[in-house]
Amino acid sequence: MLRIYPGIGRDEKNNTAASTQEQLNRAIEFGEKALQLDGDALEAGYFAALAYQEQGKTDQSLLLLSELYRRYPTDVRLNMELGRLLASTKEPSRATPYLQRVIAWDHGHTRRYQAKKLLGHLGGAAPIASDIDHEHLHPIQLKSR
Repeated sequence: MLRIYPGIGRDEKNNTAASTQEQLNRAIEFGEKALQLDGDALEAGYFAALAYQEQGKTDQSLLLLSELYRRYPTDVRLNMELGRLLASTKEPSRATPYLQRVIAWDHGHTRRYQAKKLLGHLGGAAPIASDIDHEHLHPIQLKSR
């Protein structure tokens, strides 16, 4: 499995733009090869998309993530990344459903907070289903017999 960690593994003395681009190209190459071998390799596709983003190729990244979304529509991280990328396009309103899914589905506070903040910047501060679900607002109280 290919993992990309910005800043890790770089040779500080020889950190040139050419070597960085070469590393990103290799990450994309390996990610796409992994997807060819196993079309369900979500991690490989995700990191190839991140490498595309680092190169400034947002369209290719969106295309790859959209293809993965067709197979994994409930993946929270994928919804967050699509929402974040779509928010930076000419039609930022397309990001709203992805960000709302993150808010509704993610159990962690950090990603939900990021999605809420981004949604607020988009002007989508309308009530979100998970925020107005009054039935599940309070925990269930069990009475002893």
